[in-house]
Amino acid sequence: MDARLRNSIVLRLALLALGLATLAGLGVFAYQKGQTDDQVVSLALAESEGLVSHVGTLATAGPTDYARRAVADHLLAEHVAKGHFVVIELYDLQRRKMVEAQHPEFLELKRVVDRHPHLSLLGEELAHLRLSVAGEEFVQVFAPLRDDGKVIAWFEGVYRIEPAALRSMRLGMALSVGLVALAILAAAVALYPLILRLNRHALQATDDLAVANLGMLAALGSAVAMRDRGTNSHNFRVTLYAIRLAEAVGLPAWRIQGLVKGAFLHDVGKIGIADAILHKAGPLTDGEVARMRSHVHHGVEIVRPYEWLQDALPVVRSHHERYDGTGYPEGLRGGDIPVEARIFTLVDVFDALTSRRAYKEPASLEEALRLLAEGRGSHFDPRLHDTFRSIAPGLYQTVYLVDERTLVRTLDAELARYFRTQTHRRPPPPPPGEPRSGEPLEQLDYLSGSWPLAGDSR
Repeated sequence: MDARLRNSIVLRLALLALGLATLAGLGVFAYQKGQTDDQVVSLALAESEGLVSHVGTLATAGPTDYARRAVADHLLAEHVAKGHFVVIELYDLQRRKMVEAQHPEFLELKRVVDRHPHLSLLGEELAHLRLSVAGEEFVQVFAPLRDDGKVIAWFEGVYRIEPAALRSMRLGMALSVGLVALAILAAAVALYPLILRLNRHALQATDDLAVANLGMLAALGSAVAMRDRGTNSHNFRVTLYAIRLAEAVGLPAWRIQGLVKGAFLHDVGKIGIADAILHKAGPLTDGEVARMRSHVHHGVEIVRPYEWLQDALPVVRSHHERYDGTGYPEGLRGGDIPVEARIFTLVDVFDALTSRRAYKEPASLEEALRLLAEGRGSHFDPRLHDTFRSIAPGLYQTVYLVDERTLVRTLDAELARYFRTQTHRRPPPPPPGEPRSGEPLEQLDYLSGSWPLAGDSR
């Protein structure tokens, strides 16, 4: 398996463990925070119930300064000094403050509380807020004071959460994160071999499917070539020529895949052409030429419905276009012709020139290159032509002059390089004797042709 894929699996497992551990820690912290708030609210309720009599005293004696001081002294002595609350306030039914008591060390907290409106929280039910002041945590509680079930006043208290309790909560969260992370990492370590094995099986299944699909393409292309030319070696050679030229100009691997599919299927539309026209010894009439050219339309219609073959359409549709715009079926010019089609057109003509036909002898390498040069800038992309000319002698030796068995083995190796899951990356340089030339793709503006997928093209 590819090392980058293994590293990707490890990284994803680690990120999953970290994410789940963080969520678990936050959950623990939220739970502990909720528990603390519940404890403070319960404490406030108990404290407030003990103040009902003092509120009654205020109601009986009247809210005089003496009565207020007496109640405030009691609150300081029994409820603030003992450390339960650092601020306590009592409000009458008109929500007017009757009494307040505060710890002298928390004057800043009192100022913060007073700056925020909170009288709307004085209602029929308990309410509370969380406060963070000067790095410390507080809970502000609002509780109705009832006598015989009727609200007679309100209690407001600010409770300080002890730093030790906060440290304990944070420690609990850290421990939870650590334990969950360790548990998940342990599970990931245990599952890692299984994941790798399943992934290998998936990759192998993908490879098998790719091989099967390519086999069908090769078989179909060979059947068409045998019917048209009596041999299928043309398809094998032209595919290898196309791969080498595409590599020489830096075409990315994913586009070379489409080029290969198109090379296999470029003449698939000839299935719809009658033998009388396909094998006619003499020149074709205008009507026969039109019917022959219609094989492009047939090919596009055959290929178009299949998602896996969409990247073959540029070659199937446009391999009879000419660089000067005099080709067919759309008369595309220059960079408007997909680069895959420009590459294929050039190598297809080269192989046709160097191959034996019933009506002609094969041209020599020198003669074929001379005839290609005559089409430079008119039939062929001039820069592609120049690049191909520089690698043609090596290709002639390693592709054209070898026996068919060697040709098939070489093509199989190239297909494995481009279509197996482990090799879907930029391919290595071609072997010695087939020099790589030309500039990288990103520097070749003329390779930026569009991929027209609409219309019929040959």
